[in-house]
Amino acid sequence: DPVVLCDYATIAGAGNPPFGLHPHYGMIAVTTVLKGCFMDADNINPPDGHLNEAGGIYAVSAGRGVCHEEKTATEGSHKAIQTIFKIPEDKKDLLPELVKVSSGDLPMVEVLGRTSKLADTDFRRVAC
Repeated sequence: DPVVLCDYATIAGAGNPPFGLHPHYGMIAVTTVLKGCFMDADNINPPDGHLNEAGGIYAVSAGRGVCHEEKTATEGSHKAIQTIFKIPEDKKDLLPELVKVSSGDLPMVEVLGRTSKLADTDFRRVAC
């Protein structure tokens, strides 16, 4: 099964959760921010000040290994969905990659006559 975990989180306050830098290996973690904003850091890139805001996506493809952290960047209420996927055995030795996509950079798609961003922050409006 390629999906290992899918977590919906509601987090209050700044600097939460306080996990700090932690390792990942052989998996891809994709975080979609629904509300609020999150900061991120890792052991392969210098700090860039980027904030992952509502509608944005942050993905970590750990490959052979990476340490990263995500935590809320401001006070208030924050919501996110994080899905973890297994990397196939023959791809686990790839270098890690981190991708940050702001809401404004996500493509628009049309499904069943409705137009929406590929990652929609209000899932009640998505036609299935």
